[in-house]
Amino acid sequence: GGDEFVVVAWSEPHLFRDGTDQLTAESSGRIRAFARQLSAVPGVHGDSTQTLADALQFPYRRDRVRRLTEGTLLGLDGATTAVVLRLLPVAEAPVPRGRTIADLRTLAAAHDPPAYVVGEPVQVYDMFQYVEQDGRMLFGVSLVVLALVIGLLFRRIRWVLSALLVVLAAIIWTRALLVVRGMQLSLVSSILNSLVTVIGIATVMHIAVHFRVLRRRRSRPDALRQTCADLGPAVFWTCLTTGAGFAALLVSGLSPVRSFAVMMTLASLLVLVFVAAIMPGAILIGRMGADPRRVMLEAPIARSLGRIVDMLERRPVSVAVAGATMAALAAAGFLRLRVETDFSR
Repeated sequence: GGDEFVVVAWSEPHLFRDGTDQLTAESSGRIRAFARQLSAVPGVHGDSTQTLADALQFPYRRDRVRRLTEGTLLGLDGATTAVVLRLLPVAEAPVPRGRTIADLRTLAAAHDPPAYVVGEPVQVYDMFQYVEQDGRMLFGVSLVVLALVIGLLFRRIRWVLSALLVVLAAIIWTRALLVVRGMQLSLVSSILNSLVTVIGIATVMHIAVHFRVLRRRRSRPDALRQTCADLGPAVFWTCLTTGAGFAALLVSGLSPVRSFAVMMTLASLLVLVFVAAIMPGAILIGRMGADPRRVMLEAPIARSLGRIVDMLERRPVSVAVAGATMAALAAAGFLRLRVETDFSR
């Protein structure tokens, strides 16, 4: 059912009396005392705690009871024991699940000899923590790298800050709306920040390049108006189709995937909102450093891109055949996919 169990295990010296299935008085006392400490941790269902000392308290047929407890309360080596704890449901627990696990680990580390906290809820909690940490690192690194790219290309701090502001505003509002709706992040949604970063900064880059071209012969307000007229439809449909692409995941039978679809659809549309809300002011407010500068090595890069376009126009059939061939080779790899059912992997 929905019960979640945590196992606290350790090696207990002199666990049994020599040649018997009876615990020594010392080990029995230590097990009971430690179990009382663990049961008192907020979030633990204290009345459901199971120990080897309780299981072997019956005076008859201890050998059969011992065999029944092997693998749960007693290690196969005959020298390792465990306390099995049942956690309260998250909705009924007085403290967050992470606090309960942290308190159990504190008691386990202070135990002599040190004990180890394991179990499915611990593993799930740790996995979410690691994925969240990795997601934060990925977001921070991608944000810094893309900001450096914008700074190196346009050499204007204004455009770096405006891009970061669009991204952060979209992420904050996305998370805020998710909180209002009562939704929770999942393992799949840990890359939300990084994907929003890519979408937001790519949009700002398009605006910057087009605005810079128009500034050669127009004032800032006129160049901004023309940029909005030229790129408005493209930006609108890009964000809309991106959101629709993520919304397609709503047909999935997996709840985390559907949650990810809602998050990314919402974030894609919010990028459009905040580009419209932030970029005009970011471009027009102040007089210093408004115009993006020319990109280093821009001329050779433009020539190379132009040659690629010319080749595509001259040999459309060859390009189509090459693309179809690569797609077929990639599709063949689908036959080798294997469904993973082990959550820990």
